[in-house]
Amino acid sequence: MRIVRANLPTLSILVLVLMLVAACAPAPTPAPTPTLPAEVTPTAEPVPELMLIAFYASGTADELQVFAVTETGESISMDHLAFRGASVSPFGTYLALPSSPPPAPSVTIVDLRTPRQFEVGQLTDLDTFSMAFEDSEQRLAILEVSAPSAEEVSWALLVANLLGEGVTRFPARSWMEEGARLPGYPLGWIFGGFELLLDTFVPYTDAGGQGVIALELRPDPVEEPPRVQDVPLEELAWREVLPAEAYDTVPRLSSDATALLYLDRDPDYLPDAYDPLGFDLAVNRLWTLSFDDPEAIVEPDMWLAVDDGSALARVADWSPDGAQILYAQGTYDGGETFASVELKIHDAVTPVRQVTELPLPEERHLVGLDWCRPELALVTTAESPGDYELTLIDVIDGTSRSIAAAATVEVLGCVNELPAAAE
Repeated sequence: MRIVRANLPTLSILVLVLMLVAACAPAPTPAPTPTLPAEVTPTAEPVPELMLIAFYASGTADELQVFAVTETGESISMDHLAFRGASVSPFGTYLALPSSPPPAPSVTIVDLRTPRQFEVGQLTDLDTFSMAFEDSEQRLAILEVSAPSAEEVSWALLVANLLGEGVTRFPARSWMEEGARLPGYPLGWIFGGFELLLDTFVPYTDAGGQGVIALELRPDPVEEPPRVQDVPLEELAWREVLPAEAYDTVPRLSSDATALLYLDRDPDYLPDAYDPLGFDLAVNRLWTLSFDDPEAIVEPDMWLAVDDGSALARVADWSPDGAQILYAQGTYDGGETFASVELKIHDAVTPVRQVTELPLPEERHLVGLDWCRPELALVTTAESPGDYELTLIDVIDGTSRSIAAAATVEVLGCVNELPAAAE
């Protein structure tokens, strides 16, 4: 069963994002006992070299088709089926595809530039919850959690080495035990792959967003033959980087892995014409948290606070260079949805720049913003049940183009541009 943070709208998409092959190789994790190698099978033809900006999946809730989006707004079928929770690596080298609808027993990693793919199979009966690639494309972190009907509740992290196809599993004690760590959605690695960020939560409850922690998780050496190995999670050092009370939305890591953005609400502020039927989900402040020194205590920066009766949408994204943020601001329609929102850009220094107004028909929600190129962003809107639309927006002149409309549309991630020296 795939769970959604309770402090998100039910239509929110956990998108989770992120990032050039690093040449560094810090000290390895403890060396445990090897067991089974990952299974390797060939794929179809490798993907051609195209000016791709993002990948998305569309179709029914049970079965999705993977597409790539070009800079001109064309969609290209990748001839891969996907299920909810699929992801693409930061430079478009790998697809990570759950093998079935949630709960998935394994994840297939497809190398889109060669005829190579391999399967990361779980050695327990835990379910795949979410995934995140390292910005260097060397590793993929997979969160797995036991089903609510399991006799013993537990969770673990799987870390797949994408270069050598080895897998390290970090099993954890039950989150119900006193002093045990909570599971967390992987957000991405920071400090050159030295730490993995996890957005912790209590499974199968309304308790989402229980704090962001940084787990020390250095790269493994590439070994031949590849191995599957276990290391107890309790052996890994960790630290809290964001307390639970500091944020109300899923934090988002910049593509260069140097800062988080997140939103919250001033407890003394109530937007005009806001009357929620269920959870109180309104936000009005935009924050960032930078990662400059792993030893330093860094205070968050508040980029924006609106107090004119309007509110901010619960989704935002970094510019490709990590210097600006694309966000949305609007006024409620007397319930819990916006009548319309304005897409805006903020860089914490210069005045806010409006991109375009985005009309939202009744009961339609803004559920995703993905800023993939300096001039191009993807906007996902949805109406319950099963009516999604993906639009490509030019953030310079505000023009737009429809990309896809289906019962389900899910952005798998932007494709970062390679630095000029690497092209």
